[in-house]
Amino acid sequence: MRNGQSGRTRGRPPTPRQPDHDVPTRLKLERETLGISQAELVTPLGKSCSWISRAESGEVPIPADLIPRWAAALGVEVWRLYEKPP
Repeated sequence: MRNGQSGRTRGRPPTPRQPDHDVPTRLKLERETLGISQAELVTPLGKSCSWISRAESGEVPIPADLIPRWAAALGVEVWRLYEKPP
């Protein structure tokens, strides 16, 4: 970049690029398909509804050790969360 420009749009952080089949997207898709609310995941995950929403949208990272618990709470196999959605 010239003149010390960082390549970012002023006032906005860069938009992260994620594949169509990322884990947060799959978590939300599985939850909605199964008719499970975010509130129903609070106890098994030990996280707030706000955190779950932000995690599903990719705003906060999901710790790797939470993925198996999340899958169990949804009643799905972990490998399904790494599949490309139908």
